[in-house]
Amino acid sequence: MVVLEQLSELQKNLEIIEENNKIIRSGSNIYILNKAKRDYENFKALYEKKIIHKETLKEEDIDKLQVELYYKKETFHSVKRVMKEKIQRANEEIEKAQAEVARLKKEIPEKYLIIFFGILETQTSPISTIKNSRCSACKHKIEDNEIYNINNNDEIVFCPSCGRILSHSHKKDDKKCIAK
Repeated sequence: MVVLEQLSELQKNLEIIEENNKIIRSGSNIYILNKAKRDYENFKALYEKKIIHKETLKEEDIDKLQVELYYKKETFHSVKRVMKEKIQRANEEIEKAQAEVARLKKEIPEKYLIIFFGILETQTSPISTIKNSRCSACKHKIEDNEIYNINNNDEIVFCPSCGRILSHSHKKDDKKCIAK
């Protein structure tokens, strides 16, 4: 069924958007950046304090401090650059997925979109696949006639237990659900 495949694609793109938003919002990345910046600034302050009293330092110690200060600065800039690239990639993925979601929303009939987004309000995944004649989300046994309806009808079939839309596997070679 074309609509079911489009709804599955819609769900996949919404998941991509959510995953990339998590990357962008990730507090651990900000923590790492702040820690690297703090390390650099603390060491720089220590370096400047010791340089003021350089008559008590050996030339060798000053060189070591300069090298360590350089590495702290490079670490900070490296972490900052990696995070910036990661956020940029996440934003690009979000843009692609949002464009695909917009395209799918135009193609999918509105009644199916209403059903899909209605389920999405209460479930994290509106679509569940059938594995071994069971709903992959709640493990409810799906009757053979319901599996047949999924394979051969143009109507959406719901899991009687969790209410998700039931789908067969969407592998390219697998056009029919095989009940085991």
